[in-house]
Amino acid sequence: MRILIAIPTPREVEPECLKSIYGLDKCGHEVLLDIVYGYEIDAERNCITQSAINGGYDYVLMVDSDVVLPSDALRNLLDPQADIVLGQYRERKRINDLAQKYTCLYRFGKTINFELEDGISVEEFNSMREQGLNRIEIHGGGCGCILISTEVFKKMEMPYFHYTVYPNGDVLSEDLYFCLEAQKVGFKVYADTRVQCGHILKQTYWC
Repeated sequence: MRILIAIPTPREVEPECLKSIYGLDKCGHEVLLDIVYGYEIDAERNCITQSAINGGYDYVLMVDSDVVLPSDALRNLLDPQADIVLGQYRERKRINDLAQKYTCLYRFGKTINFELEDGISVEEFNSMREQGLNRIEIHGGGCGCILISTEVFKKMEMPYFHYTVYPNGDVLSEDLYFCLEAQKVGFKVYADTRVQCGHILKQTYWC
């Protein structure tokens, strides 16, 4: 298979991220790495998908510039093959103790909104892995580590990723937007409990 590994980023890529990508078990597949710079992540992701389609790739693996992959990430994301599979990393958009207890993955809630309480906790995620549940179906999640079949994009309409701000001020990130739109056209979204990634957090402390 041909797989495009792509990093959408508005800044420099963390060395740990690149090192982890180069250290991936490629499983004998043809793999190309591309880094797409820009200030709008949704536009960068859409650009990546077009490159994957035009280049005749079977899959695209998107990796955020501050995510560190385990060496067996690609092997596990492909075993078994599915259309959309996410890896897990800790939520960090809310810098507090509560958020640090959650992964970037969301279960199906009562509405389409992705609330923190709908998030899958690190404890719950680890428990599922220990029970041998390698794959779980989810509502959506962060695309810091996501493997997508290019066949998915061929059945969707552009934009595949869209950062949405609603009139009331609510925001739907581009990655969760993609998950919802893919499900609307019949695709399921999975997370692989074996793929546990690192999430680099750099913080400035003021006196």
